[in-house]
Amino acid sequence: TPPGPELEQVIRSQGLPYVAFDAVPAPGRITVMTNEVRAAELAVEHLVELGHHRIAYIALDAGPPLAHAFTCPRHEGFPRGYAQAMSRADLKLMPGWDERLEIGEDLERLWKSPDPPTALICYDDQSCVFAGNWLDQRGLAVPKDVSLVALLDTGFAETCNGHAHFMPRLTCKVEMHRAMADVAVELIHNLVESDEDAAADSVVLEPTLVVRDSSGPCRQ
Repeated sequence: TPPGPELEQVIRSQGLPYVAFDAVPAPGRITVMTNEVRAAELAVEHLVELGHHRIAYIALDAGPPLAHAFTCPRHEGFPRGYAQAMSRADLKLMPGWDERLEIGEDLERLWKSPDPPTALICYDDQSCVFAGNWLDQRGLAVPKDVSLVALLDTGFAETCNGHAHFMPRLTCKVEMHRAMADVAVELIHNLVESDEDAAADSVVLEPTLVVRDSSGPCRQ
């Protein structure tokens, strides 16, 4: 996905067919993305099934959203899905779910509350590793004391497995880059082969949550 609107304008001025990968749909733009709202809902539903009621969402530590035409759908989809699933389960939203603070600040605030969370849903696996380290330093075990779920698997957690004894294999959303690429190639092929201006629709793929060792039954 281009890092701003300038390249999109150049592509359009050349009359080139294009598909935006993992980007927010917009008029005149065909995109392929994952249903990020549903991804967060799956995480909440999984934790509720394990008996968790105090579930917090930790946003990405990346400052304000980028002000360009290809705003990442995850920045809005993840917190919205979390809020919707918590509401359906008649559970109270934990502080900070709609903010993008420094992750350490989020955790400190949550654990100073009278009822700290028993489960954390993190934007990505890197945030989960940071949270796991923070919990370990305070004598809290994953998933015995706190369950962790990652909504974006960047591969970072796998590189830490041999060095972070506190971090079990993460429960996380299955990454769908290959599936999105397959769809994008098919869409672009159809656009190129069409004799007329093709009226293709953006495609939203449904996510899958893979359950591993970082989430377990609530014991509080």
